[in-house]
Amino acid sequence: MSELDNTPRTYSGALLAAIAVALLAGLGGLIWSYSLSGRLSTQQADLADAKQENVKLAAELRETNARLKVATEELGSSLG
Repeated sequence: MSELDNTPRTYSGALLAAIAVALLAGLGGLIWSYSLSGRLSTQQADLADAKQENVKLAAELRETNARLKVATEELGSSLG
């Protein structure tokens, strides 16, 4: 029994492989998260640009509707 107590314990290949897979999965997850973060910031900038364009288009639409209303009232008054 003393021979078993004195022998050093060795890690099995399966345990080392599991640790390696876990480390690679963690590293892959970090890289994937960084990639998604970059895409997210790009899309947020695009969304801000789209919102500014929507505000501009809404203002132009209000101006066009006002001109159309004036032209319609003038046409209505000229016809009778």
